[in-house]
Amino acid sequence: MGKDAIAQPRAEIQNRADLIQALTVASQLEHGLMLMYLYAAFSMKSFPEELSQYPDPEVLRNKLRNWEASILRVARQEMEHLGFVCNMLSAIGGNQYFDRPNFPQPKQFWPVKLPIQLEKFNVSSLLRFLAFEKPQNLKDPEIDPLLKLPPTALKASAQPIELRFSSIGDLYGQIRKAFATLPEDQLFVVPSRDQVDNDTLFGSGSMTKPTYNMFIFKVWERQSA
Repeated sequence: MGKDAIAQPRAEIQNRADLIQALTVASQLEHGLMLMYLYAAFSMKSFPEELSQYPDPEVLRNKLRNWEASILRVARQEMEHLGFVCNMLSAIGGNQYFDRPNFPQPKQFWPVKLPIQLEKFNVSSLLRFLAFEKPQNLKDPEIDPLLKLPPTALKASAQPIELRFSSIGDLYGQIRKAFATLPEDQLFVVPSRDQVDNDTLFGSGSMTKPTYNMFIFKVWERQSA
């Protein structure tokens, strides 16, 4: 076997500093993805004069409305995910993070190895969204070639690790493992009073049901995380 065929161990989240770093990266991803989804959704044709050249323009218009609604629903989910990430950051003593890289960025910017750019809704942008969101263990012949990563070795350092992940699902899998295994008394160092939940965002009583398909709650210990 050649050296490229030998799988080297991946860097693991080993302490609170590593976990803060991972969640900060997650917040950048959620923020950037939200904007990419919104751009793709709002790029769709919607006026009758834009569709008059196509066969069955009314049928196409209804399809576009459904596609736009689906993508906007996913964009709201990314907003919800960003809220959860910020609550988890706050709970473990990190700063809530709302910065993100400018558009466009080359595919080398994140370990996902996908370009970060605003693109109209088309087959290319749809495949890129699927690649970003692909569950860690799902095999897909159309998406998998976009996610080929070189093997990485463990980085021994007192600084937060250099994260390696192939999709958002992979990143959150590492974050979940860290929350499940790191000592709870070393993680949760900040009370939840400064976090947001549905009541904070939408008013008293909104914790009883989702609002705009969003349901955000506070994080204060391992189970809520």
